[in-house]
Amino acid sequence: MTTHHFASQIQCWGRAYLSVAVYLQIGLGLLLLGFAQQTGLERLALLWDGQRAAGQIVRYIEVEPVRFSESVWFKAMVVYEHNGQQIEFADWNSREYASGVPQEVVVLFDPQQPSQAMIRRGNVLDWMPWAPFAVLGVFLLIVGLLGLVRQSNTPKNS
Repeated sequence: MTTHHFASQIQCWGRAYLSVAVYLQIGLGLLLLGFAQQTGLERLALLWDGQRAAGQIVRYIEVEPVRFSESVWFKAMVVYEHNGQQIEFADWNSREYASGVPQEVVVLFDPQQPSQAMIRRGNVLDWMPWAPFAVLGVFLLIVGLLGLVRQSNTPKNS
C-alpha cells in the first residue's frame, strides 16, 4: 500500500466522519430545542409578557421521586388575587422556598389564563432548566447547518 493510497483512504474516512458529525449536531440541536420548548415555552411567555401580582405560598405538596435514589420534591401551592378572584396554582420549582408558609412571593401570570403562573424569583432559576438547553440547541443546529452547507460546497474528489 502506497502512502498516497493510505492518505486518500484517511481523507475518505475523515469526510465520512464529518458527514455523520454534521447530522448528529443537527439532530442533537433539534432534540435540545424540543426539550427547551416543552419545558420552557410557557415560562418564557410569562417572563416576557406576564403581569405581576403579590402572591403567597400557602402550603407545599410532596411530589414522589421518579427514581428511588432521588430525594423528595416539593411544589409550592401559591395563591394570588386577580380581578377579585383567588387564583391558586402549583409552582414548578420550590426547593429554595423551604422557609415555611405563609411566605410572600411575586407572581407572574397570564391575565387570559390566570392559572398559568409562576413565582418570579428574579435570578437564574427563572431560566432553568430550559434556557441552557435552548442556547446549546441553537448553537449545535447552527454549527450543523453551516457544516452541511460547507459539505455541499466542497468538491468531491476521490
